[in-house]
Amino acid sequence: MHSHNPFQPPKADACGCGHDHAPDHAHDHDCQCAAGAHRPSCFDAALEVASECEDCRVVHAWLHLHGKWVLHAWGETDEAVYDLTETRNPQPRADYYARNGVTEERLRRYGRVEFFTIMADTGSFGPFDAAFFFAPESDTDPLGR
Repeated sequence: MHSHNPFQPPKADACGCGHDHAPDHAHDHDCQCAAGAHRPSCFDAALEVASECEDCRVVHAWLHLHGKWVLHAWGETDEAVYDLTETRNPQPRADYYARNGVTEERLRRYGRVEFFTIMADTGSFGPFDAAFFFAPESDTDPLGR
């Protein structure tokens, strides 16, 4: 696992969002503390990871949360996920994938240089595959299964 965390440590509250809530508070796309200026969007957060972590890749994926398919982005290494919308600490990749229902066929992974090249060409932080990531969320499986 990454021994160096390139991100500043979390605030005194459990997740670093500035709200006072239980340490086991789960963040999802309905979480009120993810709104507004308290935390960046997942695509902004993935850009921050790519900017700070030289061996990270950026991932855009469909996650199955609360009965819906939700578009999400994060940075990762072979062992760790850096999802700054949840925590500023690295998370074990296998645990993150299992908890969020991440599957290889429902994601697009970009090397750091590739990510910055596409970002420069498109003027966007993502998602880059607009046909595959056709909406922020979907009630049906994006693969039609």
